[in-house]
Amino acid sequence: DSHDTPCRYLAREADCLVISVDYRMAPEFPFPQPVEDCWAAVTWIMENIGALGGSGSRVAIGGDSAGGNLAAVMCLLARQSGGPDFAHQLLIYPATDLSRGFPSHGELSDGYRLTKPLIDWFMDHYFSGSEQDRQHVQASPLFADDLSGLPPALVISAGYDPLKDEGAAYCDKLVAHGVAATHRHYPGMIHGFISMGGFIDTGIDCLRECGAELKRAFAD
Repeated sequence: DSHDTPCRYLAREADCLVISVDYRMAPEFPFPQPVEDCWAAVTWIMENIGALGGSGSRVAIGGDSAGGNLAAVMCLLARQSGGPDFAHQLLIYPATDLSRGFPSHGELSDGYRLTKPLIDWFMDHYFSGSEQDRQHVQASPLFADDLSGLPPALVISAGYDPLKDEGAAYCDKLVAHGVAATHRHYPGMIHGFISMGGFIDTGIDCLRECGAELKRAFAD
């Protein structure tokens, strides 16, 4: 319902099949249930990839915001489980540190759509089950001790997004651990801009860049 347009653009620009996962959400299904749903989806997709018209050797994973968080966590789980070997991870303004320790959370706490009260509301719902450690790697992948061996990555950030610092930090950590990762920053944009292509040309430009990156990854 929310991401049909970005999914269509990625399918067209990357010339690929796109499978959008409607994982269950908090507060009815708090952490770690969305993580478990996404892993179940990954497992099912890989078991049925041929029937779906895809190739098991050329599967990428991605998402934006909370979806970027879950995509990054899926890559960690895949490495831990011995597969699947994703060809690429596309992380669009991902949440990688749910403890919210970076300066951008304070600097951009008001006025740019993803405000501090809204993030508080999201976090209170996501962690509405038993008390959870917000630095657990399945909640905050930035706190993983080792990111080596993960898929190549494109990490997108926006200049007026409180998540921008943690996205950049995750890309830096991937590179430091030997992963081929690229950080693409859109300085004039706010959180959610890829879904605003009907109003903001840069949203379409970003999706085209993401599609081109996926196409290269599949060709490699």
